[in-house]
Amino acid sequence: MLPIPFFIMLFGIYWAEQEQINELDSMTIAMLVPAPVHDMLLPEQFAGRQLLFYQAGSPVYRELWAGKVCWVLVGAQKAGDEVPAFDHILVFPGFIYQRV
Repeated sequence: MLPIPFFIMLFGIYWAEQEQINELDSMTIAMLVPAPVHDMLLPEQFAGRQLLFYQAGSPVYRELWAGKVCWVLVGAQKAGDEVPAFDHILVFPGFIYQRV
């Protein structure tokens, strides 16, 4: 007899939660639901030139070379910014490089 009220209580909690989610606006949902994370490349995949500093234990270079392709440091990624897809890459620990 005890399991029946327990399941009714769980269903009520689920239903109330769904009502609250339906009332949220898109901005609130965007803050609560994690956005897809852009994959960061490791600095070890490149040959770096002109060491600037270390961030989170990883070197940050002015230029990164991958074969004959050169990437130049643009700056640090800011919270909420997306990396342009075509000629930019994101390198750990969160720096954006542009293809030259």
